[in-house]
Amino acid sequence: MRPTASRQRMRRFGAILGVLMMLGAAAAAATWAATPAEVASPTGAAPSSQVSPATEPALVAGGTQILRATERGVEAEVIGETEAAGEEPVVTEPAPESLGFWAGDVSPTWSRTFAGVDASGDSAEDVVATARRTVYVTGSLSGGGRDLSLIKYVDGVETWARTYDGPAHGEDGAFAVAARGTAIYTAGQRETKSGDADLLLIRWNSSGDRVWTRAYDSGARDYDSGRDVAVDGDGNVTVTGTSTSVTGGADWVVISYKADGTRRWVARYDGPAHESDEVRKMVLDSAGNVYVAGYSNSATSGQDALVIKYSKTGTRRWARRYNGTADAVDEASSLHARPGGGVYVAGTTHSTLTGYDGLLLAYSAAGTRLVAIAESGGFSTDVTEAQAFNDLEVLPGGDILCGGYDARFADGYGIDRFRAQYSPAGAWSGNVWEHSPGAGNEWITDLAKDSQGGIYITGTWATSPTASQIYTQRVCDGGTNWRSAWPVAPTAKDEPRGISVYGVNAYVVGVHYVSASDYDQVLLGYVY
Repeated sequence: MRPTASRQRMRRFGAILGVLMMLGAAAAAATWAATPAEVASPTGAAPSSQVSPATEPALVAGGTQILRATERGVEAEVIGETEAAGEEPVVTEPAPESLGFWAGDVSPTWSRTFAGVDASGDSAEDVVATARRTVYVTGSLSGGGRDLSLIKYVDGVETWARTYDGPAHGEDGAFAVAARGTAIYTAGQRETKSGDADLLLIRWNSSGDRVWTRAYDSGARDYDSGRDVAVDGDGNVTVTGTSTSVTGGADWVVISYKADGTRRWVARYDGPAHESDEVRKMVLDSAGNVYVAGYSNSATSGQDALVIKYSKTGTRRWARRYNGTADAVDEASSLHARPGGGVYVAGTTHSTLTGYDGLLLAYSAAGTRLVAIAESGGFSTDVTEAQAFNDLEVLPGGDILCGGYDARFADGYGIDRFRAQYSPAGAWSGNVWEHSPGAGNEWITDLAKDSQGGIYITGTWATSPTASQIYTQRVCDGGTNWRSAWPVAPTAKDEPRGISVYGVNAYVVGVHYVSASDYDQVLLGYVY
């Protein structure tokens, strides 16, 4: 089985960090990498890296740094956090929404782990909440190979667990789950008897019965894998992923099925270099149009970020590529439907002067690019630094919040949790860094908005160079705010893989290490 999306993200971190070390500290610092001509910033929208504080706040062992836009320029603030690494958080149940309420450090309402029969690693890759207290978790379980898994929980109690063991009894797993009514869909891959992998889509019902199974092979008998799945208002289900072509390159593939399993259409995309093109995320709009984001190799400009729109019937409406000034590695990691039509896209871009930067793009429904921002941080613009946005969410009022990491080696921080906020027109309004006293690296993986306008942010929090917690926050302007780090004393690097919100309740899934080499599925419930 190929690496999961989270492992691919780690592989990207490693590649970026390797380049940074080769560049060295002698590279010239710059305040802003000029946006390429084809991706000019919107008029009047100043990139955050045009603004830097006159004096950088002193380092603290662990805490939060905030850089905000003000009428006079910027305001920098350091908030120290005095709790010792590994100290058990105070158990405080979040109160109902109230003006500016800080609930402090909280524990999950409940936590559940699930293990396969072998001590070789089990992972929860995605979760969907279908009611206030009902969730479905998908991933893989070990047991003489690896089987796709789907588990239903109600109020944190396991209702049933199902597995799928493919024809080769080898490496099978799911990376995404979606639901509509009583129909639950898992998307992933299965190993065949000939040793290749098929893209796999399964429909289940709420009782755990498998309704139908669909496998897709391009004809190359190589690697095909589903990365994301979504259901439209008519009950049609769309799966997207990566598929090896008969000529050997990796292509995008998007497949739509009716609720009864009848295939509606298939769309493939092969980039101009006919090399590696890989999908990261997909979103549907209210009309059933499909937006897919990822990357595509170019014959002349390295790896480009790519966004494609398909109609409900599978017609490709437009494809938009983004190439940074360095002609190197650019990638779209996530996307979100844009109010008024189109999408916002988060990812990474490589700029000539500032190195790897966080990327925010906005496209209209017609494919017009409205915003293109390369975010280089604000405290340091050294080319040896690196920023990336792994996910984004639209705030009440329309602002965009992007979350990921900032590798700030030149100023002594390491890899920190990092988020940045922008107006719908792309105007920057603030950056926030969070770093633990654990001398390790941490980042944000996922964001999700609840029904009261709060934003759940999950990722990692280092307790040492070799161990990390699953760190989840709720931030809400004028509402209830809290943070949660689980487990209290991690054995290794626990990590979230997905989040789902229903009402104001949030559910986080990922991997929990029970030893240095064995990990289990984990589900954390934050229930009001």
